[in-house]
Amino acid sequence: MMYHNTQQSGFSLVETLVALTILLLVMIGPMSIASSTARSTSFASEQVTAFFLAQEGVEFVEKYRDELLMTEARALGSPYNTNPTNGILRHNAFWTKFTDTSGSGALNECYKNSGCALEISSANVRAAIQVINGCNPITNCRLYFRDVTALGLDFRTYYTYSTGAGYVQTPFTRQIFLTPVATDQVQVRSVVTWHSGSLHQDQTVEVETYIFNVYGN
Repeated sequence: MMYHNTQQSGFSLVETLVALTILLLVMIGPMSIASSTARSTSFASEQVTAFFLAQEGVEFVEKYRDELLMTEARALGSPYNTNPTNGILRHNAFWTKFTDTSGSGALNECYKNSGCALEISSANVRAAIQVINGCNPITNCRLYFRDVTALGLDFRTYYTYSTGAGYVQTPFTRQIFLTPVATDQVQVRSVVTWHSGSLHQDQTVEVETYIFNVYGN
């Protein structure tokens, strides 16, 4: 009688587990790289946004200084830059208001240690700068994003301190600090802070400049 060996060889359990482990290792490498790249790209995008928001804060202060100058110039009459009695060169009324740190000063919150929130008034036809509030607590200075394109509106998309329908909360806060350093000179710091992903510490971007009384005596 003839016998046929019908036993077929195959993969053992150990060999299968080893093969799966190798496959997982091969897959995890590219996935980790892709995940790391995505996080880096997101962080870089946040940094760029934060820098422009900080730069915008400085420009708001400069615009506010110029608005005060023009307002006082109109009030003092023409020629405001040559008349020694009414001239702004002599009186510098705009700079007195700009550096008023008392409770009645429009920018008094900006001279405090917690800083202030400045933005363009949407209700003003001249797009004048307005002080929204002080940043104590810092949540008062949380920025919101208004995507007007998605809302079907015909003006620019922008960041604001305002809340309500159509305003999306962002991770960014912006504080503006004013510090007198001389009679005709004020330091301006615009600080944007945000929390990024799984990073434990908050991230910060700061832009610093100096505002001068360009018509100081």
